[in-house]
Amino acid sequence: MDVSVIVPFYNNVNWLYDAINSINESPHLSYEVIIVNDGSNEIIDKSRFVNSNNAIRIIEQPNQGPGKARNNGIDLAVGEYIAFLDSDDLFVKNKLSKQIQYMKDNNLQWCHSSYIKFYENKNEELVDNSCYSGMIFPKCLAYNPIATPTVMVKRVALENPTKRFSETMRFGQDGFMWSQLAANYSVGVISEPLSLVRMRGTNATLKARNHLYVKSNMYNYLKQSDKYYNGKKIPAIIKAIFAIADFNYKIIDLIYRNWENDTSVEILARLLYSTQYLALKFYKIKK
Repeated sequence: MDVSVIVPFYNNVNWLYDAINSINESPHLSYEVIIVNDGSNEIIDKSRFVNSNNAIRIIEQPNQGPGKARNNGIDLAVGEYIAFLDSDDLFVKNKLSKQIQYMKDNNLQWCHSSYIKFYENKNEELVDNSCYSGMIFPKCLAYNPIATPTVMVKRVALENPTKRFSETMRFGQDGFMWSQLAANYSVGVISEPLSLVRMRGTNATLKARNHLYVKSNMYNYLKQSDKYYNGKKIPAIIKAIFAIADFNYKIIDLIYRNWENDTSVEILARLLYSTQYLALKFYKIKK
């Protein structure tokens, strides 16, 4: 088996059909699709998949989040390569074949690509990631534009040492995974956009409170560098920024649990996060 495509799913089954049906590859490529149903109550009708000649497995789990769903998919994958597709996103034609050939040609353990954001109003926006390659650690802790549906990784690269998505983070599980890979391997990039990422008002990356949440959780991983980052030293400035974000998130979380006013809490979160945001932006420019 050449590649396993892992798709976590939780609701909006019509988008799932579009996502799976966007996989359009040469018959010479052998691939499987592992859909991990993360506790959705919607029925998945396999007859709606147009490329059902390839192996499509549906795995059921109680709702535990996309990190756990992707990890379960990794554990079950048999492909030499692993790709990730979120159930509301799309692949372009021959996406998998192009990435596999690129990785073979450049002897890479993982790679990503540019991508297109598409919106409900039909607008599209190109995200050009062509310059984001090489040894990106620890820079990736301050700035990481890699989108999950653009990533392909050799399965063996996830095993020794074991690298998995965070199962405790509601958001940012993917960034944690990419930072682990970056601490061990150089990343390649294909300048051509090979995925389309759906943008909605509910996208987690749009909220400052979620940015604080991610940095707070990542701070706990940074303190365990030997376990997660191959013993690589974390720059003191990065640790300090994430420690401040951790403190600020605890304030925001306490206020939210006692107030539950989304708009006001988000305004306060933006004020508290602004210094960490600017500090990380400055670190990125200096690097």
